[in-house]
Amino acid sequence: MVKRSADGRSETRFHPETGDIDSIFESYTLPDGNILTKDKRYLSEDQAIESVLVMNPKGILVRTVVRETQGQVNSFQGQTEFGPDGKALFSVNHWFDAKTGKMNHREQIQWLTDGQRGVTEHFHFSEEGALLKYFKRLYHPPTDRFLEETHIYDRISQLMVRKETKTSGRLEEQISVEVITFDQAGNAIKKLNNILDKAAL
Repeated sequence: MVKRSADGRSETRFHPETGDIDSIFESYTLPDGNILTKDKRYLSEDQAIESVLVMNPKGILVRTVVRETQGQVNSFQGQTEFGPDGKALFSVNHWFDAKTGKMNHREQIQWLTDGQRGVTEHFHFSEEGALLKYFKRLYHPPTDRFLEETHIYDRISQLMVRKETKTSGRLEEQISVEVITFDQAGNAIKKLNNILDKAAL
């Protein structure tokens, strides 16, 4: 089934045996002149995946969005914003509990001009929405070095109970590791520093 309007069109395809909707495709021009295309496909077991592309009139990417659903509940949603040259700038990805619809994992990425990840952050949450774990990875191109931090939080108090920091060069065989543990009041009580072989991690 095809529908057309002044600013776009849509196509709906049906399963030849069941008559259920297989996919929906839409394309239309937004008020700002950008062109939006949306493709939603219905999969087995009540799952669906939807991809959205926004391009400027020159055909350069402005934004991409991907959504995955289980029934009426989102299980994943990711979005990337692009610069005027079409290179990725920033991405945000969310994972949700398929039963409750609550977010349990968030990822943020800042992209470098060469397509590498400059900053990557992960946030892991409990069923109640409390932050359980935070992870950050930084890349410094001039020195070709990486820094990683992992924070572990108490589910109830939300105070940090452990902090791990790793630093290394891309081609280095060893990695520097610092681990700090905290008491229930949030005070640092123990600090360890080690140099480990990457192959052992």
